Amino acid sequence: MGIPAIVSEATNIRSVVKKYNSGFGLKDLKPETVAGRLKEMETLTNTERYQEMRQNAFKMVKEEFDWEIIANRFYQEYNLLIEK
Repeated sequence: MGIPAIVSEATNIRSVVKKYNSGFGLKDLKPETVAGRLKEMETLTNTERYQEMRQNAFKMVKEEFDWEIIANRFYQEYNLLIEK
């Protein structure tokens, strides 16, 4: 959908979101932290940075979460284990 993400460490994708600059990570789940990130995202709406993050979100999903790509990674890892 091209919507920048706000993610916690528990999602296990915080590092990927950071790598692609496709949203924000939360350092903790305190209400003031979450509210601060939401406010920050709101202030970015309709800016060039927000549009860049949207494009990066599309790219992130395409490159990291496409099932064909994931299956190929598993296949490669499995073959490496078999060869050992």
